[in-house]
Amino acid sequence: MRFILVVLLALPNVVNAEESTTKKVAMGAAKGLLKVLRTKRRFAKAVEKNSAINNGALSGDVAIDEETCGGMTGPGCSWFTVVMEVAKIAAPLAADQLLPEKSRLVRDMVLALDQHSVLHDAGGYVYSKTKRGPGYGYAGCALFCDPANPMTGQAMGISTQIIKVLTDQ
Repeated sequence: MRFILVVLLALPNVVNAEESTTKKVAMGAAKGLLKVLRTKRRFAKAVEKNSAINNGALSGDVAIDEETCGGMTGPGCSWFTVVMEVAKIAAPLAADQLLPEKSRLVRDMVLALDQHSVLHDAGGYVYSKTKRGPGYGYAGCALFCDPANPMTGQAMGISTQIIKVLTDQ
């Protein structure tokens, strides 16, 4: 959390800097950190909604404290999760610089991954606490269907969110 505060305090210097790639990267990183904070809130809301649907009364704030990886990375998360979070912040920045014509598609894919991460983790959290609901397989599952297994529902969840994002445009 201290790192986020340091970056936010440094923003005025970055904003006043000369227009450059460095400024764009720094602003992108700051936006990424703010996105992380919004993702945590979305995770908390998804836990509360999923819990209410399944006759539970779980607190989103408690879920954030207990599930440090909820909807994103955190201490104790897998390296794959950490790499994915960095990629979700870096990919749009790289696309803006290297493939401007594909930038919108990259942003849509990142949005789909973000939405999947939040719903997947919220479903798994609620199931681990109440043994109710679809668990990690919130969008169904194709290979194995253990609602307590974080690998459940990855392909179905990501593809569902990609379709949703692309058809909402």
